[in-house]
Amino acid sequence: MDDHEITWSSPPSNWRFEAGRPHVWAVSLRVSVETLNRFSATLSPDEHARADRFHFEVDRLRFVAGRGLLRRILARYLDAQPEEIEFEYGPHGKPALGGRFAQSGLLFNLAHCESLALVAVSRNATIGVDVERVRSLPDADDLASRFFSPGERNRYHNFPTQQRPDAFFNIWTRKEAWLKASGEGIACSLNEVDPPPRWKLHDLAPADGFAGALATGTADSPPVCWRWSKDHE
Repeated sequence: MDDHEITWSSPPSNWRFEAGRPHVWAVSLRVSVETLNRFSATLSPDEHARADRFHFEVDRLRFVAGRGLLRRILARYLDAQPEEIEFEYGPHGKPALGGRFAQSGLLFNLAHCESLALVAVSRNATIGVDVERVRSLPDADDLASRFFSPGERNRYHNFPTQQRPDAFFNIWTRKEAWLKASGEGIACSLNEVDPPPRWKLHDLAPADGFAGALATGTADSPPVCWRWSKDHE
């Protein structure tokens, strides 16, 4: 996934938050060795330890790129340096800003699939994001029966067979985005719950062949979606 494959446009030069509108950035994790080294230099010891636990080199490099890009994006909002940002984690591993930025009101979430990542950012609004490549899964019906609620299964099976891959990942990313926003993770029984009505769910299409979703707890307005590139660093 390169920058030019992302379908969202670049932001205006004076981009800023509008009341009630979260931002979602699509970013490519395919970066140069030089850029990767710069990103690595901004990570915490904990992040380096996590990177070293990946078995495959491609996964380690994507983790470093993702965390480095996340730090750069958040730094722009906080008027800080990427290495100054500290993270803390909830009971199920959901990250939040810690240290001197813990009370900033800036909330965020990161998701990635292959070399495409989404970074969602909001002001005082709980948020979660997910992205997946749309593809045919031989066990899609079994996965739907195991992880979708009765209502989600009905919606999925109501689609014609040729549309079911899109339907599957639309439902899947919505559910994952909500679980990440709520902080529940996979601790709850996925096949027993639907996102409650108070959560706002927005479909995202950052690149051809990918499905995404954003869940917000209080923001009623649709998100502003942009492409992040090296020109913004």
